[in-house]
Amino acid sequence: MIDFDLDDDERLIQRTARDFALAELKPAARAHERDGVPDALVAEFHALGLDAVDRPADLGGGLGPFAQALVLEELGAADAGAALALDATAPARYPVLSLGGREERRAFLAAGRVALVVDLEGTLTFEGGRLHGVIPWCPVRQPGGAVVVRPEGALLFTAGAGFTAASVRALALEAAGGSELRFDGAPAARWEGDPAPALARVRLHAAALLVGLLRASYEYVAQYGKERITFGRPLVQHQAVAFLIVEMALAADAARLAVWRAAEAIANDREATWASAAALAEASESALTMTSRAVQLLGGHGYLKDHPVEKWMREARALSLAWEGPGPLAASLAGSFEPPGETS
Repeated sequence: MIDFDLDDDERLIQRTARDFALAELKPAARAHERDGVPDALVAEFHALGLDAVDRPADLGGGLGPFAQALVLEELGAADAGAALALDATAPARYPVLSLGGREERRAFLAAGRVALVVDLEGTLTFEGGRLHGVIPWCPVRQPGGAVVVRPEGALLFTAGAGFTAASVRALALEAAGGSELRFDGAPAARWEGDPAPALARVRLHAAALLVGLLRASYEYVAQYGKERITFGRPLVQHQAVAFLIVEMALAADAARLAVWRAAEAIANDREATWASAAALAEASESALTMTSRAVQLLGGHGYLKDHPVEKWMREARALSLAWEGPGPLAASLAGSFEPPGETS
């Protein structure tokens, strides 16, 4: 039986992340979209210990998958783009922590911004130890390196020698920035092994941020519905609208449960691949539907930057595909969608 009652430490982590998000991220969300996240805020984030790194014991330890999910939901509810900017090596660090050696892990965690590319279908060409191809967009600002996950393991690149990153204007997750990644015969450090554990962590990362978007959309629309007067009474008192808002709340709760189940599976090395893929599928589908609903419930106002719902709608689409694409996710869920055998 999975017990999802938060203990005192988990509640403290959740409260710390929420206080930080509400004080530093939410009020400045539009400024961060325009100007990026200042270095001082990144330093404060790391000083609080909210980088959510599940480090091995030899690297000092860190937050586990469940605590990580709690932190990412709070950050995602305030500004998912800023959440990516604050943690410059996530989610690229997961393949390195899973497949790299101790010294490689230490060097990577000390590096600057790093992009992650999941290339399970061979979109990029790898021959003779060198990679060729272009990734048109990745949600990271001016990365100094990149990690490419392939079926046989992972490849690590650093700037120069055939790997370049050019800034591109992003339509979503603007606070994180955007880059086009170009591999022109770039030589790579190569680690062989099963990438599934790392991909499970990547999916958990994205899904937890999406749960934050879902929660923020529901809470904002519920409050708007209380204040918006139509036909002589608050919008939320119209039965059809009330039902739609309740469905948004239920969708957020269902996605959160899927994410927490995936975090528990990863922590216990039990059906993590299935659970994380299911969590991302649930969070993605719900976020795509419910953030669009939030825009619709605000009417024409929903499309204006006067309200944050249009931002959440854009970010839901970007996060759903940022490190997946339809191919890998579909492959991970191919065949029967029946869950694995029940465990106790």
